[in-house]
Amino acid sequence: MLTIQKINFRQVTMKTDNAYFISYVTVLATCQVVLACLRADRVIQLIHTFKALQYFQHKRADI
Repeated sequence: MLTIQKINFRQVTMKTDNAYFISYVTVLATCQVVLACLRADRVIQLIHTFKALQYFQHKRADI
């Protein structure tokens, strides 16, 4: 009876460990996606500012 309880306890702890691991990986993946989006956002902003600068330089050249 005692050995069965020990095995069950071990299985339960393994299950919870797996759940923790899965949630941890999910959180990590989410963080990676968010960081990638932020990085992409920054790149897009840089491109926009660069285009705006070029546009203003052309405008200034026209004047």
